[in-house]
Amino acid sequence: MAKERLFELPETKGVYQLKGLVTGTEKDTFYKESKTKTNKDMRKVNFGVTVEESKTMYVTLQGMPKDNVNFSKHVKKGENGEIVSVPWAQRHTFNREGFSILGLNVGLSKTVDAKGNQVNDKKKLVEFDACNEINNNLKGKDGTSVFVKGKLEYSCFKTDQGELKKSTKLVPNQISLCGDVNFSDEKFVPVHDFTQTIVFMGIDQEKVDDKSTGRFIVEAKIITYQTIEDAEFVITDSKLAQLFKKNLKPYTAIEMSGKLDATTETEAV
Repeated sequence: MAKERLFELPETKGVYQLKGLVTGTEKDTFYKESKTKTNKDMRKVNFGVTVEESKTMYVTLQGMPKDNVNFSKHVKKGENGEIVSVPWAQRHTFNREGFSILGLNVGLSKTVDAKGNQVNDKKKLVEFDACNEINNNLKGKDGTSVFVKGKLEYSCFKTDQGELKKSTKLVPNQISLCGDVNFSDEKFVPVHDFTQTIVFMGIDQEKVDDKSTGRFIVEAKIITYQTIEDAEFVITDSKLAQLFKKNLKPYTAIEMSGKLDATTETEAV
């Protein structure tokens, strides 16, 4: 049962896409099965995607069984869609024409199409089943070339020392095999992009030991379904930074796009 929202502000959503080489599939933390506090089964995958030499993003997905899952009907643009709720146990057997399950697009194995070509075996899976599919096809296969896209999730937590830590999770809604990624190829183009709607709060020069680094820090608020989180974004173009400073007032909602920097893998216990 979804929690009731505490405010009526629209969510400021963010999306990302990565293309690179999988890493961390041999670690114990790659795939876990556990129980929640209410004794429900839970699966979780956590792996890295190296998008450039020495630059790795970490992707996290977890899922649990639900009472029901939803299927949506494919419709033409302008037509009203239809959603059907189906009991959890029937998620693999429900087969109404034109309907597909609401979940992740996973294509981590190969099949042969009608023309005899090898293509990704595309599957639509809920999070719980997707975790198992990712484990079955990527476990111990560091260096596999993949394309990943999904949503950005922001949160914060307190450490045992009482320090407040910010967390940004890369939650996938698609993970697929792709053409070989070769960082030494002269035609290689890095793909680790994001687009995020923010509530602008201010911008200042970044300083280290009272000396300017040449970068600018954008202070922002991210409105999630349940919370309002603090976030920071970096601008390296001084002209763009001055435009922000001159034209944006606090509490202005804007959409930002750029490159994701390397993230740090964290787990709150």
